[in-house]
Amino acid sequence: MRAAGWCVLSVAGDDFTKINRALSDAQKSKTPVFIQVKTQIGRGSSVAGKPRAHGLGISADEIGRLASQLLSPRGIDLWAGITDEPINVVDADSMVDIPAVSAPITKGEISTRELSGIYLNELIAAGVPLVGGSADLGGSTNSRVAHSRDITPPGFDGNYINYGVREHAMGAIMNGLAAAGLRPYGATFLVFSDYMRPSIRIAALSGLPVIYVFTHDSVAVGEDGPTHQPVEQLPSLRLIPNLNVFRPCNMAEVAYSWRAAIADIVRPSCIILSRQKIRQIETPAATDLSRGAYVIWPAATRRVRATIIATGSEVSFAVAVAKKMGNSVQVVSMPSVGAFRAQDCRYKRQILRGFVIAIEAAAAAPWFEFADAVVGVDEFGVSGPGGAVYKLMGFDVDAVARDLAKKIK
Repeated sequence: MRAAGWCVLSVAGDDFTKINRALSDAQKSKTPVFIQVKTQIGRGSSVAGKPRAHGLGISADEIGRLASQLLSPRGIDLWAGITDEPINVVDADSMVDIPAVSAPITKGEISTRELSGIYLNELIAAGVPLVGGSADLGGSTNSRVAHSRDITPPGFDGNYINYGVREHAMGAIMNGLAAAGLRPYGATFLVFSDYMRPSIRIAALSGLPVIYVFTHDSVAVGEDGPTHQPVEQLPSLRLIPNLNVFRPCNMAEVAYSWRAAIADIVRPSCIILSRQKIRQIETPAATDLSRGAYVIWPAATRRVRATIIATGSEVSFAVAVAKKMGNSVQVVSMPSVGAFRAQDCRYKRQILRGFVIAIEAAAAAPWFEFADAVVGVDEFGVSGPGGAVYKLMGFDVDAVARDLAKKIK
């Protein structure tokens, strides 16, 4: 750090006076400051400073001795000041009044990140006490909305945290907020979920109801290239136990995803959203979205020869393919694979009829749980316009329709 031109200060990790002094000195520095806080693993215990301290269970007597030894009036005062603050806890009963979207958008083309922003703004306006934030991508993820108010050092009465470019810290902070009884959501691009994977896993393991908003969800991101085009992230998130993963295709599914995520107080949720605008396919009236999957585009014949499963931005693509393949092909939208997996066999057979094909712009292998054939992405993308990359990676309506038509003959 010194070689990079930083001012480096070093203090002992248990000397709060010197830590405060270092912070004060840092504010006066004309160069960037790096404060090295020196600590000792297992300090004060019988295994202090030894590798065994990392995972060794010490005795109850020693824990008691350490607790009394390390207790301080200053620490007691600090905790008292925190615990006296009222916390607005969101529980399941308070979710009854989550608003239905007042202006459903079902026609034309619009990205699901935009739809999410519209509904999120209505949630906050209706008084749902969410604490949001983003890793410096509030505008791109549509997570900083009209009713967002920044939380700043002088004023903590806002509802939005500017985390900076640090997904891992954002994930960890959201876990702390959820553990304290708040309902946090945080947003970044889907490909950057890798940076916060440990925090996501801890949230799932601990049953913390954190909400992750992941946008720019496929190779259709386009110009930013393969570093920003997720391929394996979506299926890998679905593999994490106790984690809801929603990938909606329209406003009805976006609203369902948010409502389900907020109502679930025992597990975290991911809402996966598109960057690109997609044609809106309307969800049939009276559809039970809580089942995770439903027929969004029915076949025109009684006998269904093939079912195409799709999620998110691939639903409109799947409908275009079905139209090319003929009247006996239906399309199933599956915004929640986990919820559909939990359904009984009768419902699954009712939905998945004939030859089953899955279409999703992500790694293909997991879809063979339900499908006989899969159109997916099993290689890194390329740089270029989103639509061109999408087509280059195999998402060409005519080509897919021709190939699938051969498989069901």
